[in-house]
Amino acid sequence: MVSQLALRTVLFAFATTVLTAAAPALAEDSPENEQTRYREAHRAISRKDWVAARDLLLPLWADSPTYDVASSLALVEYQLGDYPMAARHLAFALEHVAPVEKPETVQRMRSGMLELRGRVGGLRLTANAPTAVVSLNGQVVAASLLGRELFVAPGRHTIEARAAGVAPARQVLDVMPGQTYTVELDLRPAVTPAGSAPARLAEPSALQSDRPEERAWWPVVIGGALTATGLGLAVGFGVAANDAESEWRSRQAGISPSGCLERATSLECVRLRGAIERQHSAATWANVGVGVSALSVAATAAYLLLWPSQPPRVAPALAVNAHSAELGLSGSF
Repeated sequence: MVSQLALRTVLFAFATTVLTAAAPALAEDSPENEQTRYREAHRAISRKDWVAARDLLLPLWADSPTYDVASSLALVEYQLGDYPMAARHLAFALEHVAPVEKPETVQRMRSGMLELRGRVGGLRLTANAPTAVVSLNGQVVAASLLGRELFVAPGRHTIEARAAGVAPARQVLDVMPGQTYTVELDLRPAVTPAGSAPARLAEPSALQSDRPEERAWWPVVIGGALTATGLGLAVGFGVAANDAESEWRSRQAGISPSGCLERATSLECVRLRGAIERQHSAATWANVGVGVSALSVAATAAYLLLWPSQPPRVAPALAVNAHSAELGLSGSF
């Protein structure tokens, strides 16, 4: 194998010849802007600004895939270390070289191609299903390239083929430099269990989300029930609290001016303290009822005004004792 310096010499000599010989040909048949970009790429190559040259040549290649642009790209990509792409473009240049090109120039191109083959591997990919989609390392291979030699870096590569109604085929290959491999992917009919219908593709989720969701009314019913329950608690225990308050005030009025001491055990004092505690307890539950009603009304109204994409989830939290109460509702509405 020729050394890297020899290969670089061959490619540079070949590309220099092509650039000087092919530029007029491009200038005759191409728009002025393409001529300008091609000349700018020449200047970038002359000053060995390989990245700038590639940035100029790639759009030109997309617009005018000619052998002279391909040969220029081959040189630039070799200098940048992208040997598979250099081989691809140089192979294109050889296949489409102009008949008027000098024989020595074509010979230099062939020598450069021979040296590049020592750095890359080749793949010829085919599939037995006409509609198969073949991919190389996850990238779809154009149908026009199937059966043609593809240049890849040495190493492990994954080739897959898929088609409707058949089982996919997959092959993993370790590619050696200088070798060309032919890979034939065998797609076979998918096995369907007896008595089962072929699987159907699911509709895209975006289509399902376009259908309006029907309103669920159970949150409104629950909110109404909680509101009624809260009002019942508020009214019932409010009345009980008022009765208890009237009782202890009446008993307090009948006790001597000295009143009841904290630990007095007389019957009237015991009854007085019992009435006060009943009033406090009933008032607490009445407040709970008011809170339940208020929160239920607010949650139901929010649900009706802000129709959610998902049914609301409510988790009530209630803590009550004889002297205080706490009520909370958490969740999404």
